[in-house]
Amino acid sequence: MNVLHLHLTDSESFSYVSKFNPNITKHGSYGEGWVHSIADLKEIVDFARNHSVIVIPEIDTPGHTSK
Repeated sequence: MNVLHLHLTDSESFSYVSKFNPNITKHGSYGEGWVHSIADLKEIVDFARNHSVIVIPEIDTPGHTSK
């Protein structure tokens, strides 16, 4: 079990802070405290790499959010 499937969006929220379209997070997330910044994601990937874990991000847009 060395794979982390990181589901960054769900049917009600877009929790990834996009560098190219930051408004999608502003309007599509549950709230400010419920988002993953680029720094957060880098920390997750670095931690995983140091522990031999593969990170597979999943991002579904724009129809996967409802706001």
